[in-house]
Amino acid sequence: MTQIINWGIIGLGNVALKFAEAFKDSNNSKLKAVSSNTEDKINKFQKKFNIAKDYCFNKYEDLLDCKEIDIVYIALPNSMHKEWVRKSIERKKNILIEKPAFIDLSQIENIKKKILNNNLFFSESFIYRHAPQIFEVLELLKKNTIGEPKSMVSNYGTNLLTKKNIFGLIKKKKIEKKKKINGNCKKI
Repeated sequence: MTQIINWGIIGLGNVALKFAEAFKDSNNSKLKAVSSNTEDKINKFQKKFNIAKDYCFNKYEDLLDCKEIDIVYIALPNSMHKEWVRKSIERKKNILIEKPAFIDLSQIENIKKKILNNNLFFSESFIYRHAPQIFEVLELLKKNTIGEPKSMVSNYGTNLLTKKNIFGLIKKKKIEKKKKINGNCKKI
């Protein structure tokens, strides 16, 4: 029988929403708990992901104190990462953190020893590190199937022209509006 890993999410913004949606395809992990200081976000996650009310917290500490949580995903603003990583370590929680994990190198130096001393998992959320195509390319390189690389160009991202920005405006519409003002702009 597969052991289920119980996850908790601290900070329930758009990135956390995308992360939470991935649990529907997992057979060894479960989104067990969420925490936010915004009640509407908690309610949205509770309904969308069928999270028991007892595991919906309006204080981040309460999620970290939950004994049933094996790992916490920290999806808070960057300036809050150091504090919540430290508090997660104090409670012996494994950590996945949204990038960038820390604002500067000095922040990680102190935390690094604590993570190692407590034998905790810690990773920054870089999806491409775990994407199947990366493992396939590495295997092809090891076997010398594609020869010795001379250079590599890689892109991973989102088409920002079709996504909402932080103000909720669609950038594509801005471009089309700009086109009306300046006939030299091409529609993308």
